[in-house]
Amino acid sequence: MLKKEESIYLKKQNIKIKFKYTRDEYIKSRRKFILESKTISKGNIAFLIFMTILEIFFLMTKELFFGIIVGVLLILSYIMITVLYFIQPKKVYDISKLLKEEMELEFDDKGIKFKIKDNNSIIPWDNVYEVWESKEYIFLMQSKISYILIPKRAFKNEADVLKVQRVFEDNNIKYKNIK
Repeated sequence: MLKKEESIYLKKQNIKIKFKYTRDEYIKSRRKFILESKTISKGNIAFLIFMTILEIFFLMTKELFFGIIVGVLLILSYIMITVLYFIQPKKVYDISKLLKEEMELEFDDKGIKFKIKDNNSIIPWDNVYEVWESKEYIFLMQSKISYILIPKRAFKNEADVLKVQRVFEDNNIKYKNIK
């Protein structure tokens, strides 16, 4: 995040960016969101590994009843994780026409002016409860499951990223660096 002493040197102005998501970029960012939001957590993965070992034990001891129950639960869990992590991001991008359109965002003191196709809207800062920033993306979190994704490549330079960070800071938006 921007340090207070650095921010005095950045001229306050509106920042405008235009971008269009690439398929790979959207898929990669969606997977990052799934992991970061704990939709799929390390605990889930550890539990699946434990249940797999338990299933092997039941099969080796010929404990048929519990082996079948645990086996069915494992299969359902693996299917769910596969769909959520691998299939859904691709499918969402492929069927969504809006994700393939050019987007224009303008950041100012009132909020974010959002333009896609012929639709304009303003997202007030009150509707952004947190900002997540990774090496490649900025996630403007509107709820625990809803966000606006901004690829950092959309900014002209690092100074524009710093200016937008300053706008977040000036509007008291909770900020989180993610991997």
